[in-house]
Amino acid sequence: MLKILAAGLLSVSALVTDSGAANPSPARFEIPSSGLTFWAQKSFNGPYINYQTVSTGCTNLPFDAWAGLNMISGDQILAYTGPDCTGIAFGFSFHSFNHAAKSFKPR
Repeated sequence: MLKILAAGLLSVSALVTDSGAANPSPARFEIPSSGLTFWAQKSFNGPYINYQTVSTGCTNLPFDAWAGLNMISGDQILAYTGPDCTGIAFGFSFHSFNHAAKSFKPR
């Protein structure tokens, strides 16, 4: 089970890197100081994706996000528990989530 989880997280890391997100090595880990960032873990470490700009439509995340930092427009971003901006909607600035975020869009 642990091997499957590790392989899944490695796959997500490759996907995140391919999409142009910042994903530094753990030795140089820094929390992004701008944009919209989602982490795959509640502890703000591990795979993450950073968006410097947000489209006007819905964006599906490449993994279930359990933490986030919103430096774009305060409460103007809503995260959703379902793909395609469905399910429970919630705003955030910097915290871990009670539900996994699967998508987001501006209010």
